Amino acid sequence: MLLTACTATKIHNPLPNTENRATPLSFGMYVTPEPEKNPIDPPERFTGFHAALDFEVSEGELHGDVPVYAICAGTVLFSGFSEGYGGLIIQD
Repeated sequence: MLLTACTATKIHNPLPNTENRATPLSFGMYVTPEPEKNPIDPPERFTGFHAALDFEVSEGELHGDVPVYAICAGTVLFSGFSEGYGGLIIQD
C-alpha cells in the first residue's frame, strides 16, 4: 500500500467495525470481467488494476445509511453513490 500525504497524520478507519469487514477487492489488485479470474460475483466490468479498497456492508446495513469517514487529513472530492458500485468517497 502506498501512502503519501496520509503518512504525516493519524489514519482513521473509514467505517464502523472496519477490521471485521470483508474486502474482496483491494487497491492495486488486477481485475477482469472473466469470472474465473475475479473474486467477486458479478465480476468487475473492466480489465486493469483496481483503484480502491472495497468494504462489504452487512445484510442489516443494505437499506440504511452507513457512516463513512475520511481516513486522513485532506479534501473530500466526492461523497455519494456511484451506480453499479455503491457508496463511494474520493479523497485528495
